[in-house]
Amino acid sequence: MNMITSVIWDWNGTLLNDVDVSVKTVNGFLASKGLKQLSIDYYRDHFTFPVKNFYEKIGIKFDRQDFDNMSREFIQYYFENLKNAQLHERVIETLQLLQDAGVRQFVLSAMEQSRLENSLKDYNIYRFFHAVQGLNDLYANGKAEAGKKLIRDHAIDPASSWMVGDTLHDLEVANTLNLHCILFSGGHYSLKRLQNKNAPVVKDFKELKNFFARHLQ
Repeated sequence: MNMITSVIWDWNGTLLNDVDVSVKTVNGFLASKGLKQLSIDYYRDHFTFPVKNFYEKIGIKFDRQDFDNMSREFIQYYFENLKNAQLHERVIETLQLLQDAGVRQFVLSAMEQSRLENSLKDYNIYRFFHAVQGLNDLYANGKAEAGKKLIRDHAIDPASSWMVGDTLHDLEVANTLNLHCILFSGGHYSLKRLQNKNAPVVKDFKELKNFFARHLQ
């Protein structure tokens, strides 16, 4: 019996290399308010959840209505530019390895549900997943609750399941759900933010594929 029965993937930053798109989107808002532009390195060193806290940290002030409008504008601009983003190298062969080994795969994302499903189909990887769980709003909150629903609805055994993510929030969610977790440093968080957090860290999907291959032996 495999030591891994299920893998739960984060989408943005983990499978999808969308950091450039996200930084350009944030910088568009900053430019419209006359604020300093962010470098990718600064973004990866400071981006956090909930995203509203990050916006406040970089100087964007708003009330609830402003945040609602900003979220809609961000989503619109983000998806207009998403065509410029690609999957990380060796994503498909890693998904294929797990599928061939009989491991059930899922996506747990803070992206709105229908947009998440459409994005996975656009990148031609929807076929790898047993189920996909997104959110029902634009605000990137509630990922842990969505994860509980995913585990409950699909009888996922946390003791033999791994979550793969690119942020400390993914690690927090994994801990809440009692999942094993492995962190990928090529996404929205820099390597130095992910190290020494009681979870293994990989720098690319070659390392990640080898990690899973060892655990499937």
